[in-house]
Amino acid sequence: KEEPACGAGYSCSLPGGRHGHSSETVEVDGAGMSLLLFGGDQSDFWADASELTADVHIGSFDTTSVRWVRLLVGDSRSQSCGVEGADCPEPRMHASISLMQTRPEDSDGY
Repeated sequence: KEEPACGAGYSCSLPGGRHGHSSETVEVDGAGMSLLLFGGDQSDFWADASELTADVHIGSFDTTSVRWVRLLVGDSRSQSCGVEGADCPEPRMHASISLMQTRPEDSDGY
């Protein structure tokens, strides 16, 4: 049985056109560079109304292509965003993102 292109339990998903998003490059487990995208406006740049999102996508690059995956986001109580009562980021433009190491061996004791 062949594994799905994005791995078992995940589905490939292009982030689509957007503006006003935030992005950050990351290296995941030494497997090459990836691009993390958060939020933004999915409407046409000149549209009167906004279509804001809080979606998170990550693009993993290799020598010939990029694979995009939409990450599932949850709150500190492990509730999926989109569920009533979940404490999740609001859809937005011009947000900022930051990344933190979570492995003790990478933190130099700090």
